[in-house]
Amino acid sequence: MDDAALDLFRERVENYCASGHTSCALDMIYDVVDDMLIDGQTETVNRLLGRLRAQRLDIATMLGFLSITLDDASRLPARPAYLQAVRDDLRRRGEQDRMDDLLRGLD
Repeated sequence: MDDAALDLFRERVENYCASGHTSCALDMIYDVVDDMLIDGQTETVNRLLGRLRAQRLDIATMLGFLSITLDDASRLPARPAYLQAVRDDLRRRGEQDRMDDLLRGLD
């Protein structure tokens, strides 16, 4: 997947979140990202993680990206920065009291 396609994918996920269609965003993440990981496209998934904007995602979708990439975390160098962006955004949203529970098992 080239950069333009990654940006389009990201924008579609963001639009689902903005319109309250979290289940559609999660379905898209689990379908597309899972297929990429199964096909060995970890570099593409890594590039996607580097392009994500946590502040434009709802909490469930932010966590969905962390969940689907957990098994491949050691091969995704952009994942720690994305995880930090999620932590920062949870603080910005006033969710610091729930942060440990939300992120348990995902780091």
